[in-house]
Amino acid sequence: MIPEILFDTEDFESIFEDARGKIAGLYPEWTDYNYHDPGITMLEMFAWLKEGQQFYMDQTGEEQKEKFLKLLGTKRLRKEPASSLLAVDVDKDRVIPKGTKFYADQICYETVEQNYVVKEDIIKCFYADTQIRDFVDGHQLSFGSPLRFRMFGSEPEALDAFYIGLEDALPQQIELSIYFDLFTGYEIKRNRLTKELTVPFVHFVMEYLTEDGWEEVLEQRDCTYGFLQDGQIFFQLDKTMKKSAVFGEEAYYLRIRILDGGYDVPPVLESFSVNVFEVRQIDSQVEHCVAKKVQYLKDGTIEVEGRTFLSVYGDNDIYIEQDGILYEIAVVKKYLRQDKGMCTFQFHTPQGILQEGRIHIISFAKDATMLRTLDIANEYPSQKYALSDKYALYENFSLMVKEGDGYVIWEKVEDFSGSGPEDRHFIFDSREGMIQFGDGRHGLPPAGELRIINYAKCLGASGKVKDNQIREIAKELGIAVEAANQKSSWGGRDEETFEESFVRVQKEMRQPLTAVSYEDYEQYIKHTPGLMIASCKALLPQEVKEIFPYYNDSAVTIVVKPFVKQLKKEVMKIYGKNILAYIEQFRMAGTSVYLVKPEYIHFDVYVDVELESHYVGGEERVKEAVQSFFQEFNYKFGSCVRYSGLYGKLDMLECVRRLYGLSFEVKGTGVKYLPDGSVLAPPNGVVELGQMECQFSMI
Repeated sequence: MIPEILFDTEDFESIFEDARGKIAGLYPEWTDYNYHDPGITMLEMFAWLKEGQQFYMDQTGEEQKEKFLKLLGTKRLRKEPASSLLAVDVDKDRVIPKGTKFYADQICYETVEQNYVVKEDIIKCFYADTQIRDFVDGHQLSFGSPLRFRMFGSEPEALDAFYIGLEDALPQQIELSIYFDLFTGYEIKRNRLTKELTVPFVHFVMEYLTEDGWEEVLEQRDCTYGFLQDGQIFFQLDKTMKKSAVFGEEAYYLRIRILDGGYDVPPVLESFSVNVFEVRQIDSQVEHCVAKKVQYLKDGTIEVEGRTFLSVYGDNDIYIEQDGILYEIAVVKKYLRQDKGMCTFQFHTPQGILQEGRIHIISFAKDATMLRTLDIANEYPSQKYALSDKYALYENFSLMVKEGDGYVIWEKVEDFSGSGPEDRHFIFDSREGMIQFGDGRHGLPPAGELRIINYAKCLGASGKVKDNQIREIAKELGIAVEAANQKSSWGGRDEETFEESFVRVQKEMRQPLTAVSYEDYEQYIKHTPGLMIASCKALLPQEVKEIFPYYNDSAVTIVVKPFVKQLKKEVMKIYGKNILAYIEQFRMAGTSVYLVKPEYIHFDVYVDVELESHYVGGEERVKEAVQSFFQEFNYKFGSCVRYSGLYGKLDMLECVRRLYGLSFEVKGTGVKYLPDGSVLAPPNGVVELGQMECQFSMI
């Protein structure tokens, strides 16, 4: 932790007595220390001034700390909700609206997206090119254990396809999704993606079978980024699915077909389902959304749709926007369409208001309508209003203020330093649940009714739950649903304190924003999103000259070893392009970056050894010793394999009586043989154990 520096640690008396005690040593001629002495009077005055200065220097409040963080280009990290995966079984096909509430006892989780779930989930799947190569039936899918199924075979290529068979047809004109859980238990983990790779490994198309043959799905959103990580794929259909036999297997079919490219590691499917989706630990009390679909009926009625849980099952206010002002609609008719997980609102616009304005839907939880009006602002400067809720989520809070006959949405800001006298800004302190407005110079003081239009609660780190704890669905839906979170929730963070912020900033400031040293380049490349990089090394100039006679002094040459050794040429190019695209943001101006493939140096080892007769399992111990010796070189470049090192390792084994012979046969270019029998790999060389031949004898 950063040490807390305190200035106001002495009172007036201690400052004065300390100063008076130093007089004799500094000025021996001064002998009168009584209060009537003018010098003592001056000393008292300076002691008083010092005490006052210390007091004011110690008054660094939260506002100043916020400014310090802003000067450093950062801010406190806000509370973050935990997330989990939820699997459901339903009595019939239905829509689960966005924001639907599920509960683990009193802890609320909400769906992140609208999800369409089915009574009969996926019943079969298979991988095929010109014929079925691998098949999984409904019994295996329902068994519950990991499938470990290669979606496109062991070496995916163009035209390979993964087929998904369904019992019933999926509906049209509604967003659908399938969650894919992929195997990730490799020795080297793939770096997580938050956006599409600059150069994707594969391009694929998702299709469904209709009366007219295979049709491409619409509105596809791929959160797996080409099956590189777990996630949902969202899509829509615009035609009716047809039940057909594909390769002799009958079902309603979706398929995912590779168009071009290839993988470093083929995707291995653990499980997948239409009925699995992500939930987050928030409890929305008030929700604001802008209607996406607006219909103007013949009689002048306006109709809009609500497709979230609160808009369907909560209380609602409807506003129409005109020139930035929201006018409330007094009379609104609401029609529920629970089969589609939505509702419609019908209304007429107030007199004098045009129909073309945006429609705003403000929805309230059943027990939260009292939050509609926060208070009546009085136009005083620096007004503060308490929400009295320390669980409020910063990102999900907003409000509007009444101005004339309508309302204006005000902007939430971190502070008022950039606010002018007319700026409609407010500050929200989510730790204390406090709302603050400007003083008239920095931020306009409000005058009128304050209405909350967004408000959600979150428990932060306390909202995490273990697997199979999220079991209940909100009673408002009135449906029978069996739900369970398949994994313990992840994420979840409490609001960061200022002390924690400054500790984090110190660590971040030690991380260079520009790659300067060789170590910087190595660290950035290892963390290239979407790739599985076992190791990499920036080569020294003299090492580069051993490989390339014509060396560019302004270049950084880096050898990169992917997790998979034998990558196809086109996949290796994809690695290179993505690494160079990622490192570009960190590259120092005027510096070129070159990537070099590793040279794999294979060691075939011959061992002739006599074992102790009483020792059981000696042969395995010798082989394990050879393997462990070479494993030390797996992630190193330019290693020196010392003959004496392996000889000594084998000779020290308890099971070895005598070592008659040890020899290497080395395959690879650029190696150097040393006088002591050791072998030096080239600077970009990676040592690997090839064949091992052992001859054992026992007396």
